[in-house]
Amino acid sequence: MRKRLIIVVGAALLALAAGCDKTGGGLGGSVFGSGPLTVTPHVAEGFQRYLNEPMPVAFAVSTDGRSYGYRYCTGRPCSIRGVSQVTIDNCRSRSRGVPCKILALREEIKWDGPVSGLPGGAVATDQPAAPAVSAVPTARAPTPGRPYSGAWSGRATTDIGDCGGYSIQLVVAGAAVTGRVIGGGATAHAAGRIDDAGNFVDLKASTQHHTATIQGHLDKAASIGVGTWKGPNCAGTFRLKRD
Repeated sequence: MRKRLIIVVGAALLALAAGCDKTGGGLGGSVFGSGPLTVTPHVAEGFQRYLNEPMPVAFAVSTDGRSYGYRYCTGRPCSIRGVSQVTIDNCRSRSRGVPCKILALREEIKWDGPVSGLPGGAVATDQPAAPAVSAVPTARAPTPGRPYSGAWSGRATTDIGDCGGYSIQLVVAGAAVTGRVIGGGATAHAAGRIDDAGNFVDLKASTQHHTATIQGHLDKAASIGVGTWKGPNCAGTFRLKRD
């Protein structure tokens, strides 16, 4: 009886070990995407918001790079176990039938192949080597004609009103600009675009209740940025530098 119990328990442990992906926190390898992927500015903005969450867990993207879904934790314990299908389903609810795959777990890119368009120079891991006759671009390589890509940070001051100072953290990925503005006990998420001359286009920083417009430009030669901002109660100026 004792010998039979040991055999049964041993078999159960082997079955459990066979079903556990040690490299993916319990996520099967098939949920990870592969092949070349280019994400839209909409997805790049969503990925930046995901990274800005206190404890990002999983991010899924459609295979055409146009839709996304993600999960994050609001407290501990925080585990990535069991979130793959929930995250993929969240993405598929927006992708109009296009398959979705896991792009990142926590802050690590899991996509097996070159990924372009992500903010902050994020790149896929385990990318296949490029053929000797050509180079496969990744998100680390600046987009042609877009020399402003990368991280920019600085301070904003209030000239009109009584709103105090703010910390600005922006990421330029191609023509997309995302980031956050921190101050006054709140964090505003920034999103907009940049043109070929380095001018911000439709750049806004928004919280749940307020939105501020940001106007200005980046100087690629001097690696600085300057401009003005205006909210519902205050207005001021800002200065940035390339990180």
